[in-house]
Amino acid sequence: MAVLSLKTGTKSRSLLVGNVAYSEPVRAVLASGYSAGVNTLDINYFNINTLGNASSFGDVTVRRRGIQAFSSSTRGVFGGGYSDDSGGSRNEIDYVTIATTGNASDFGDMTSQRHEGTQGCSSSTRGLFSGGASTQIGTNNVIDYVTIASTGNATDFGDLTTSKYGVASTSSTTRGLFAGGNGPINDIDYVTIATTGNAINFGDLTVARDFMGGLSSNTRGVFGGDRLPLQQLVTELTSEIYLLLYFIWEVPHQKFVAFLWEEQTIRLVLLM
Repeated sequence: MAVLSLKTGTKSRSLLVGNVAYSEPVRAVLASGYSAGVNTLDINYFNINTLGNASSFGDVTVRRRGIQAFSSSTRGVFGGGYSDDSGGSRNEIDYVTIATTGNASDFGDMTSQRHEGTQGCSSSTRGLFSGGASTQIGTNNVIDYVTIASTGNATDFGDLTTSKYGVASTSSTTRGLFAGGNGPINDIDYVTIATTGNAINFGDLTVARDFMGGLSSNTRGVFGGDRLPLQQLVTELTSEIYLLLYFIWEVPHQKFVAFLWEEQTIRLVLLM
């Protein structure tokens, strides 16, 4: 499952949707971030198909922002991030069981310290982190992977076609796609998740973008966002509603997240 980075001005959080089959209830989990001038530990959750405030889930293992995530249908995994406490990028990987609550547990370490758009995507068994900025190795093209149901350090998968951060991702059960990036650029890369090896050029976005949202069914992927005006947001959400599983869209100082848990039912959530 592709998981989305929430980046709004000085705020940056990670969100995952914790039920691939859309059975009731469908839970979303948000982890870590930046608030009131400090990094946070908080993990919150809410059910997408009901109204109400988010509830406390627990804490991540290290206070940081700009972490990225992916999930299976049962477990959520968060990796990397930037820590003001240490003044640099981090390589910790945490995990939670989505249907429960409680503090995240240590999973292992990424192959390098990275933050700021180290996008994650996954099949039902394997998760990938890719690219990102880093205070240790700079903007990079690293792809690494873990087996979601296990624990342990990430293993090198291969490289993106170029070094970049602010990359959006999405996936089917077999293939992962990485689109856009700082510049901005319009590149789309792809990998076969079950194998290892360098990413291959898939094609181009219609417009160069960075810090987009990504979404997919098992057959179609969609990328969008990057500070589009609200009117364009509404127009494009309406035109694409039939294929949305969930969607993130950024406008200045706000973040809209749209979820589809039934064929024609969409919920639009505003994250401040």
